[in-house]
Amino acid sequence: MIVIALGALTWIYTHRLDPYKPLDHIAGEPVEIEVVSLDWKWLFIYPDQDMAVVNQLVIPTDRPVNLKLTSSSVMNTFFVPALAGMIYTMAGMETKLHLVAEEAGQYYGRSANYSGPGYAHMDFETFAVSEDEFSSWVNTVKSSGQTLSAETYLELSKPTVADSVSYYNGVADNLFDKIVGLCVEAGKVCVGEMMMQDMMGGGGLQGVKTKDNYLYDEFPPGEGFDQHEFEGSFTPIPTNRGVVRLMSRIPIRP
Repeated sequence: MIVIALGALTWIYTHRLDPYKPLDHIAGEPVEIEVVSLDWKWLFIYPDQDMAVVNQLVIPTDRPVNLKLTSSSVMNTFFVPALAGMIYTMAGMETKLHLVAEEAGQYYGRSANYSGPGYAHMDFETFAVSEDEFSSWVNTVKSSGQTLSAETYLELSKPTVADSVSYYNGVADNLFDKIVGLCVEAGKVCVGEMMMQDMMGGGGLQGVKTKDNYLYDEFPPGEGFDQHEFEGSFTPIPTNRGVVRLMSRIPIRP
């Protein structure tokens, strides 16, 4: 009986706490956010607002937040301990996480999986704010002169350390899907399309001519990041990331 009881409890709470399970019991329109772990920074895309933010996550309180996550390179983990469990991000794959902030406040978030030389600097602040504060912050981001085009993303995805918060007003169409498909770069064949071609028999001898369109790792076979010199500089984490105050809680890029 004890084994049966413990098994039942395990089954119930494993499914109840499933990070992929939407928070349908919470009233309010969900906030959709697409998360990309880069080397070594976090990119947050707000598709409904057509904007993106680096190293800062802002959400309204008492509304479900639906996160779709992926990685631009090595496996990483998204972790805001006070708000939700840890979830992995992996290149070529999409994971999901659902959370809600019941109280306004500032919550620390970071990578919890070693991902290279800049790992220690790969953190961000999460701000849970009122609806009015969230709308005001969105307007501030939308006033940015930068647009996250495919070319801008490819530049942003290059390894850097201790990046400041940055805002982008406007995001390239289907950018997150292309990041998942490893095909943001012009001419690259998306992973899903490659798999379909393989299922249909592959490209044959003609495919040899376009093999570079199917290479998704920047390093040749047998090599890795640890065998390549990082050209950036390692500096202490900024105390305020060069930001100023917009409201009572949210520091924003000047």
